[in-house]
Amino acid sequence: MTRLLTRLWPDERALGVLFAVALLVYPFFDLADVRLSLGVTTGPAAEPAVLAVLCLAAALAWRSLSRRGFQWISPAQLTWSDFGPGGRVRTLGRRLWAAWAARLGGLSYLWGLLALVGGLSVPATLAGTAVLLSSAGLAAVLLWRLPAELTGAVELALPAVLAALAVVALYGLLTPVVLAAVAGLFSTLAGAALIGARSAAGRLGRAVLVDRWANRVIRGTATRFLDVLMLLPVGEAVSRRITLRRPVLLRLELLRLLARRRFAVPALLVAGLVAAGAAWGLSPVWLFGLGGYFAVLPFTGGLGELYRSAGLRRWLGFDLKVIWRTWALLLTTLVTLWTGVALLLAPAAFTPALLLVVPLVALAVLRTVARDNASYDTSTATIELGGGPIPVAYLANTFRGFLLLLFGLVLLG
Repeated sequence: MTRLLTRLWPDERALGVLFAVALLVYPFFDLADVRLSLGVTTGPAAEPAVLAVLCLAAALAWRSLSRRGFQWISPAQLTWSDFGPGGRVRTLGRRLWAAWAARLGGLSYLWGLLALVGGLSVPATLAGTAVLLSSAGLAAVLLWRLPAELTGAVELALPAVLAALAVVALYGLLTPVVLAAVAGLFSTLAGAALIGARSAAGRLGRAVLVDRWANRVIRGTATRFLDVLMLLPVGEAVSRRITLRRPVLLRLELLRLLARRRFAVPALLVAGLVAAGAAWGLSPVWLFGLGGYFAVLPFTGGLGELYRSAGLRRWLGFDLKVIWRTWALLLTTLVTLWTGVALLLAPAAFTPALLLVVPLVALAVLRTVARDNASYDTSTATIELGGGPIPVAYLANTFRGFLLLLFGLVLLG
């Protein structure tokens, strides 16, 4: 194993890959220690929560795949390359199946680990496996066959059904027979969608492919430079009937939140995952803290735009302290609503410490985004992470919000 990795990566990356593989494989060889460390229940009592985690994780995976980040081609390639009959379809098809296989592999690993740690019965394990594979097949068929104008409502139905199954499981009403029936329904729908349909990739226009290529370039640049503010998603159009009356700043920033309403569904799915994990016995403080942070962070793209553009702040004419307080109010409200949704699914997860987790998460998100652009000056202390020297001060500034969250959770949990 080590010799093979060394041939693939003849540098320190082989050691990193080997360490990651060992970390992923370790839980399967010491299940008792993992159960004791996590403090989770096992046997029939754990089945509802474990099945709910599977359904919600699958819903998140197939929802992220439906964003179609793999459908991109650079303008130069579109202009000068000879795609020929079916060439473009093959290119996009390879990316689709690669993205699909990566998600299916991750879900399979998660499901195997959950089933073993939770000590699930054979019928529940087989039924969960059937739902996982059938939902994967249906998601692939929908992406491969459906034209873009049908994706909004139809593709949202699959995560919605999986989320409904998770809610039913949390209330103890989901049985292996019901799961098997749903798996059969998914398989039937996948087979029906294949009849008389043709690939949707061939109907994609140049504008869509180039627009997604531009987004990919931005994300790649932001990742290489560890620029969190550039990674935050841009907003979409909001109804023209909403006007900016007083209070102007509060209404404007609320519009910026509404412009990222497409992340409401993933945030709700994360809330369900947190509730299922808490029902299984995992620490509510850590689940609500980490889940709330990653669920709310995509909504702060508007705040990131303000802190990236000094000209925009001058045009608005508001002091930074006023902007900071306005967003603190909005984020605290958003985290409170998100926490309330999660507690509705798992009321027993409530602890007094959650009253402190809510402002902690809001402050951590605000501290992550509301910051000046960091300097890349390497004259001070640096660290080598494989892509060149990175200033320690830059890393501290980039992850200062997340580090604050971790420190607070250690104290509260």
